[in-house]
Amino acid sequence: MKREMDELRRVTKQLENMWRRLLPACCVVGVLVGLVIGFELKGPARDLPVVRIVDGDTFDVQAAGKPMRIRIAAIDTPERGERGFGEATEYLRQLIEGKNVRLSYEDIEPRRWIFGYPVGPFGRLLAHPHVEVDGGELDVGQEMIDSGHAVRWPRRWSARTEPAEKRQEEREK
Repeated sequence: MKREMDELRRVTKQLENMWRRLLPACCVVGVLVGLVIGFELKGPARDLPVVRIVDGDTFDVQAAGKPMRIRIAAIDTPERGERGFGEATEYLRQLIEGKNVRLSYEDIEPRRWIFGYPVGPFGRLLAHPHVEVDGGELDVGQEMIDSGHAVRWPRRWSARTEPAEKRQEEREK
């Protein structure tokens, strides 16, 4: 029994030493991956391919080889089950699916920032997407509002400040 306990202590000590050596390396790798993704998202202006439309105000782009969820800042579209959900989702699909978008982060006041990026309450990156149309640049969020598929969302991103019924009334106008 004593031999088994000694062996267990020896193996445990080896594992602890291994983790002490690996932990800094894992941290360095994590920081480097964050920098690569950050450079791709926020570095020099880049067009990122849209790979999936989630709903009328959320979509995925391909960044550093991985899909990243984007929430269009400052707009609100109908949620699943609300009237207008399908139309808003389809309109966003027509605007950006299969195209490249350029993301900007100006005038966004999120509840939190992660690695220098604005993040909304559900962990999605908040951004103003722009897509090239006829040689110019179209603000996708503003287009969703102008087309009647979205309403302007409150300035502060900590919580929705209007009840769902009032947002629905605005959509119906």
